[in-house]
Amino acid sequence: MSITQAQKTALITGASSGIGFACAELLAKQGYKLILISRRASKLETALQKLRPYGVDLYPMALNLCETDSAEKVFAFCKEKGLKPDMLICNAGMNRVGSLSNTSPEQITDILNLQVVNPTLLCRYFGREMKRARQGHIMIVSSLTAYTPYPTLSLYAASKRYLHQLSKSLAAELKPYHINVTNLCPGGVETDFFIKKGNFIRIAGRLHLMKQAREVAVKG
Repeated sequence: MSITQAQKTALITGASSGIGFACAELLAKQGYKLILISRRASKLETALQKLRPYGVDLYPMALNLCETDSAEKVFAFCKEKGLKPDMLICNAGMNRVGSLSNTSPEQITDILNLQVVNPTLLCRYFGREMKRARQGHIMIVSSLTAYTPYPTLSLYAASKRYLHQLSKSLAAELKPYHINVTNLCPGGVETDFFIKKGNFIRIAGRLHLMKQAREVAVKG
């Protein structure tokens, strides 16, 4: 992350912990106003307490991005607050370890809404505003699983491959408008995603290398 201009605005999904919070903290140090989207209000409040000492404007929104209309709600929230993000970080993610045949239709819909549909819509809504402003930065968090088949992670890996290709295509599409699109593809990261429900033990060995969230955010 190299943008350092003060009083710019960044919107981050999955902002209460892990890579999302690490990005928020780095940007707060640079003076960014932050729009923070997270599913759990309690974790979001904890993140806010850690960010308030930086003295930047914070705009929290507790929202489940698995819901079909959540991207529209985020866009409406920004309009209501008079906010136009200069940076969009699509970081929110989830997974269910297990075979696709044992994954319920509801779980499939949730993962695809969170990691395919709503990131795409957020890029559309805020990308249009960035095009009008002829500047901006979109960062989409994918994964090393985008490059390699992973049994029991098939839906997660497929959605991350989609995000990887979306980033590459958007980068070319938006370049004439001076909009930078980057794709962050971390391997294993020491976040709640891996640690909770035993995911850490089952996945870490496959990914071979664990990183700190802040280290990954700096690379982004």
